[in-house]
Amino acid sequence: MTMISIIENKMKRTSKVKKQIFLFLPIGFFTVFLDYCSYLFILNYFNIHFAKAVGFFTGTLFSYFANKTITFRYKKNVKKSFVRFYILYFFSMCMNVIINSSINHYFNNFQRTFILSFFISTGCSAILNFFGMKYYVFKNS
Repeated sequence: MTMISIIENKMKRTSKVKKQIFLFLPIGFFTVFLDYCSYLFILNYFNIHFAKAVGFFTGTLFSYFANKTITFRYKKNVKKSFVRFYILYFFSMCMNVIINSSINHYFNNFQRTFILSFFISTGCSAILNFFGMKYYVFKNS
């Protein structure tokens, strides 16, 4: 393999990742919108931990099918990718709830902290989700 072909392969992979990030972002924003609306609604009736978990999983099913179909164009073993997706999202949800709770606890559950903690915890899990989907759930896509 020549140096030029190595560079060309690297450029193709880089542009593919950029395209996937470009597709992942609007899907992620809509997923966050579903998460946030559910979070605020459930928060009226249940504690913050339950509200965050329900909100998080509200967008999960949408996220799986949208990212599988649009972002990663994955057509291989759906059953295997679905299981991997839920393993990833389970860990991501745990991280999300812990970060959300920690921020709220640190600021003594100050009213405006609920919104700040939501977006910080969601941003952290979005980063984990993109790389988890790319390299674990939909690998080789």
